[in-house]
Amino acid sequence: MKNFNEIYAKNYGIIFNFVNMKLHNIHDSEEVTNDVFMKANENFDKFDANLSKFETWLYNIAKNTVIDFVRTNHQNKYVKVSDFVNSETGEENFQFADDCKTDDLIENKELKAKIDLAMNNLKPKYKRIAELYFLQDKPYNEIAKICEIPLNSVKGMINRVRTMLQSDLKNIAA
Repeated sequence: MKNFNEIYAKNYGIIFNFVNMKLHNIHDSEEVTNDVFMKANENFDKFDANLSKFETWLYNIAKNTVIDFVRTNHQNKYVKVSDFVNSETGEENFQFADDCKTDDLIENKELKAKIDLAMNNLKPKYKRIAELYFLQDKPYNEIAKICEIPLNSVKGMINRVRTMLQSDLKNIAA
C-alpha cells in the first residue's frame, strides 16, 4: 500500500503515546505500536469511512491490541485502561483479575466514587477537558479541535486540571 507509509508517519507518534500511557514500558509500547500498524495494514480494506474516522478506527485497533498484549504476555501486571463504556447501554464496564478479592472490588468502587466526586467539583470547561484527556485518552491536538481552543491552551488546562484533581483527591482522602 503506497499511502501506508504516510499513514504510519502521520499517526505513529499519537498511537505510540496512547499505547505507552497504557503499558508504561517503552519496549513493549514500541512492539505493540508496530503490531497496531501491521493489523491496520492487513485490515485496511475493512475500514469504512462512513462508519468512523480513520483515527478512531486506528485507536480501536490500538486499544484491542493493548488488551490482547496484556492478557497474553503480562497476566499479573496492571494496565491503565480508562473506563470502557458500553455504547449501547452507556454503562461502564470494568475488568478485574480473576484473583481479585472482594475487598479490592470495594476499594476500587470507593476510589471510583472519589474520582467521580473530584471530577464533578471541576468547572464545566475543565471537566470537559478532563473527560476527554483522562477518560477518553484523546491527544492534545484532538481535544483542541473538539473544544475549538488553541493547542497551548489545552496543554495549560490539562496541567491545571491535573493539579486541581490531585488537590481535591487529597482533601477527599483525608
